[in-house]
Amino acid sequence: MNKNFIIYFFLIIHLLTIKELCGSPEKIDFSKQILPLLSNNCFECHGPDKEERKAGLRLDTHEGALMELKSGFNALVPNNSSESELYLRIISEDSEELMPPPESGKNLTDEEKELIKNWIDSGGEWGKHWAFEKPKKDEIPQTTEEGWEPNNPIDYFIHQKLKEEGLTPEKEASKETMIRRLTLDLTGLPPKINEI
Repeated sequence: MNKNFIIYFFLIIHLLTIKELCGSPEKIDFSKQILPLLSNNCFECHGPDKEERKAGLRLDTHEGALMELKSGFNALVPNNSSESELYLRIISEDSEELMPPPESGKNLTDEEKELIKNWIDSGGEWGKHWAFEKPKKDEIPQTTEEGWEPNNPIDYFIHQKLKEEGLTPEKEASKETMIRRLTLDLTGLPPKINEI
């Protein structure tokens, strides 16, 4: 297997992981950012299991999240987190109203609460689980930088991310350095002389 391919593979996985953790500042992705929060913290009591569902609230479907509750409130009011009971309950200081309930042992971080607020205020757009979405091919970003030569299309994406982070690409490492990095990453041991 081409050693450059392996290095690019690990770099792309690393960059995608960072992107997942940081989220996209432009648009919140329901499938990747909101659905996991709802699934992990809400679906036990407000999910697909009719026997376990509390307060008649179903958060695993868009229709369920939008419908008016027995209390007269709506769990989700797109573009308005201050009217969305979903958000009001997760920031409540009253232990009787706080969701998820303290006795569940689940809780949302301040960042997760802010993410849900921003999602609601940006329209509360719903989506399907990523596995059911049709993959979309990204356009290859174009860049011109003196002294930098891409080896394949992945390099353009890496270069774009480096620029966003205020970094510049390094010169290509020597073969000895590459095999050392690779074997240390894969085995935790330096390469053998015959591998170099």
